[in-house]
Amino acid sequence: MAKNIYRNLYLDKGITIALVGNDKALLSQKANELIEDDINYKKNLETENILVIKPENGNIGINEVKKAYDFFLHKPLSGNKKYLLIQEVEKFTIPGANSFLKILEEPPDFVTIILTSTSWENVLKTIRSRALYYKIKFPYEKLGTLKKVYLNDVKYIYSLCFNDFQILNFFLKEERLETVQEIRKLKELSQEKIIDILNIEEDSVDKIILKKAALEILFSMIWKSGKISYHVDYLSENIRKEYLFDFLINFSKLTRDVLSDFLTYFYVKRSDLIVYKSFIEDVSAFDPEGINSEDILWCDRIAKLKVSSYNKKLILFKLINVIVNCSKGEV
Repeated sequence: MAKNIYRNLYLDKGITIALVGNDKALLSQKANELIEDDINYKKNLETENILVIKPENGNIGINEVKKAYDFFLHKPLSGNKKYLLIQEVEKFTIPGANSFLKILEEPPDFVTIILTSTSWENVLKTIRSRALYYKIKFPYEKLGTLKKVYLNDVKYIYSLCFNDFQILNFFLKEERLETVQEIRKLKELSQEKIIDILNIEEDSVDKIILKKAALEILFSMIWKSGKISYHVDYLSENIRKEYLFDFLINFSKLTRDVLSDFLTYFYVKRSDLIVYKSFIEDVSAFDPEGINSEDILWCDRIAKLKVSSYNKKLILFKLINVIVNCSKGEV
């Protein structure tokens, strides 16, 4: 991380910095590393020297800001610094953001505020103007280590780890060959079993990994079958309603990225640039003429939706139509 982040963070008083990137787990780790590297931070007094605010029920409201006000009433008992860490700052409600602005305007000298965001452009402009902004890049160099550890099996997990720091760390901390085998076995499951996996609650890294892998298998099933109306009806009826919006967002991201991969493969002729390694074996079944750049841009717009005011079934129809149209129907 840039040296000037540390210099500003540890020497300036009453400072606010923002760590911005595409992966909230990575941003959270970097924020905690900054705090723990500060010699004025006493880890044994963590509950007294640091306050972490995260979205509650999807938002950060006035009640969370009130906790920050209370936190600032007293100076630290040990050391000379208190930290306020607000994760996913883009999740502020308007009342919460306006209340938080009062803190940003005149923070106590002993307070350092760290904000993290994966959608900085959606943060209130008046908050952005009061924070020093630092872009945190994803550690893509660690993907090279992943290839060395898993060799040929890396194609089953590479796309899962790409741009997902939590999963990348999971596979790098120790060799997870059993998990790789479990992912390989997904291809043998029926669509009904795949949907069951997609409907499970995400309360562990293992389940997050299985859901991401199952989504790729579902993409492959739809692409190979070419049955648009069947998949639209089946998925809209069997994906649990409370998960359907997230499913559409994640499926849009997957569709966008897979199609971009295959355009890269066909026109740049470099398989090493492909993220979705597991699809390479079927690359000949894709028709580059059936991949429309406007469809990729549409998928990108859907992937960035925060709240859906669209008909979810129509979005699903469009997504499946995009997938089927890029297949030659030869598999």
